[in-house]
Amino acid sequence: MNRIIAAALIAVFTIAQIVQAETEPDSNLQPIVESYVVKAGDTLAKLARRHLGPDAPWNTNVAINPEVPDPDLIVPGQSINIITGYEQPEPVVVVEEVEVYQAVIEKISNLVEKNVEQSDWKDAIEGDQLFPLDAVRTLANSSAVLQFDNATTVLVTEYSQIFLRALESQESGVSRSEIEIKSGETDLRLEQSDAPQQQIEINVAGTITRPERGADGSNSTRTRMAGNDSSHVMVYEGSSAVESAGVSVAVKTGMGTTAVAGQAPAEPERLLPAPVIHALEGELYPENIKFSWEPLGSAAAYRLDVCKDRRCTQPIFNQREISETTLTVPTLPVGTSYWRVTAVSKSGLDGFTSVTDELNIVVVPEAPKENHFLATLVILFLLFLAALVLLKRYLGKTRSAERGQSDSNQ
Repeated sequence: MNRIIAAALIAVFTIAQIVQAETEPDSNLQPIVESYVVKAGDTLAKLARRHLGPDAPWNTNVAINPEVPDPDLIVPGQSINIITGYEQPEPVVVVEEVEVYQAVIEKISNLVEKNVEQSDWKDAIEGDQLFPLDAVRTLANSSAVLQFDNATTVLVTEYSQIFLRALESQESGVSRSEIEIKSGETDLRLEQSDAPQQQIEINVAGTITRPERGADGSNSTRTRMAGNDSSHVMVYEGSSAVESAGVSVAVKTGMGTTAVAGQAPAEPERLLPAPVIHALEGELYPENIKFSWEPLGSAAAYRLDVCKDRRCTQPIFNQREISETTLTVPTLPVGTSYWRVTAVSKSGLDGFTSVTDELNIVVVPEAPKENHFLATLVILFLLFLAALVLLKRYLGKTRSAERGQSDSNQ
């Protein structure tokens, strides 16, 4: 009899274990927890069995209600949490963090180099991606166009060196980049666009220039290192905020300023107007081309640029600090090119550029080749005629002498 009772207890215990295993949720499932307002007659155990089935453990809802001291004492109107089911958790997707480049070298003219990850300088090619701390430098008659987004381009002119810096994004989520000019100058241009764009800041010896779009959505700002610790900022479209020594000045369209590290920026001054150039019409030969333009009384000097394109992103020749209103260039390449002149103020600021005029330079025609054979024949013929004349004279004299001798003998 005792054996029968023991066997029955073992069977009951085994069945209980099986039932408990079947009612417990898969360990991979997550509980669905919802808020519930207690009604009369509710207990945590009853609520668990009502939503999860009659075999749900009585203490299912205990752990998610730590503020309830006694699970058997919940009162109507009380707000508690209950588990109403189980679900598969959302798959965890591991996203590999990829460093985002700041700019792409869109166009290269002549000799341009890059420095990636603070390594050695190497030749740059169009399509190179630039990341924070990368650098670009241009050599003689060279330039590089950097594309930051669909509407932001920066032209790095000849003999320039810049570094890229990453800045913290604004609360709006707009990415920010800094261009640090170590030497030379950059021309930044913002085109009108509705798409999000990077915000570009330009740093020259601690002076920060922040270009801003004008009413038409565009901006054109030239920033140049003018010395070891000074800079020139010229705004042709839109406006720019120039900050130095904790002081910020607004530079509007057609204005410019000079800033020295550790000092407040100078009061913005009006940029000089565009000079009137004298067009060079017709075909020109490559050597000793003379450029000229009308003088501007307030100009301290002039700047001449000759380029392969109208926007002068591909330089061929440039001359600065021209004191006269004419300049003769010794030689230029054959083909179509473009030239323009800029007046420079006493403070060193570039004014507006003149209209861009086209040059059509052609090969110097070869001199006609001399026909030496024909010349030789002509000379020989003339010598022959001369010889005939001399011979005729000689024969004439001889005959005269013979006649005279004959007469004397008679």
